[in-house]
Amino acid sequence: MEKIFKNPLKKEKCARCGKEYDAALPECPACGARAADSSFFRPFAEMTPMGFSKELILFAVGFLGFQLIALFVKLCVVFIAAASLESAGLSGASFTMGLAAFEDSGAYLAWVNFTAYIALFIALIALVGKDLTRLFKKFRSWKTYLGFPIGIGLIILSVLVNEIMLLIAKQANLTITTNENQTAINDMLSSTPYLSLLILGLVGPFCEELAYRVGLFGLTRRVNIYLAYFVASVVFGLIHMHDFASVNEWLSFPDYLVAGAVLAVTYEKLGFGASYIAHATNNVFSLLVEILFIRTVA
Repeated sequence: MEKIFKNPLKKEKCARCGKEYDAALPECPACGARAADSSFFRPFAEMTPMGFSKELILFAVGFLGFQLIALFVKLCVVFIAAASLESAGLSGASFTMGLAAFEDSGAYLAWVNFTAYIALFIALIALVGKDLTRLFKKFRSWKTYLGFPIGIGLIILSVLVNEIMLLIAKQANLTITTNENQTAINDMLSSTPYLSLLILGLVGPFCEELAYRVGLFGLTRRVNIYLAYFVASVVFGLIHMHDFASVNEWLSFPDYLVAGAVLAVTYEKLGFGASYIAHATNNVFSLLVEILFIRTVA
């Protein structure tokens, strides 16, 4: 691992056609000539570099875009729900209570999150554009399918991390309850289990891998590997927190932090396909277990 900081905007000039291109690529995208200096692009061999600007945009859209889309959908859904309650004759305290109950329901969370993820998925695919071919080319490699055992390993690691945090909480006389992110997921699973499995298990991980591995990790990896792992892991942990003033939320933070680090390693060493499969495997298996638990309790 290098200890020096690199120029993230570095360009390579093709000796054959004279065009400048992203130095993280092993060859000129215009004529296919191999790059003369391999020192910069070698660490990106298994990754899918898309250029600093596009990686920054992917991260920005994945992070801010999701928040903005979700906010817009919330306003629309609440407006429709309010109109429906009014047409049913509710007003005053009964109207307020009815609207509050709807906003706490799994159906409301499903509408907001699922719509936001689908819109984000479309936006990210459009942004990737012609680079989709390079992105999906990784699925031809056998290394990609190591994502399945990595995903299972991630689940086991998550259990171990949570057990450690339970012990720490016990020593500090703290009580760990289900964090807000998992509570929201459970509510959506109770309301729409199969759609939750599709969106949260397959679509969500695809969006997050594009935004936080191809985007955030990719652009910070251009600067320094230590910076890349630190930033990508911490940000991935923070996006899964809802209340930064809650001790309980911070006790769940290490679980997401470790997951972010494992997925970053997977992306760097095995590529996008492997990190996506690992992420999706982790999510789908965890969601299936939760669905079975909900049905057993019911």
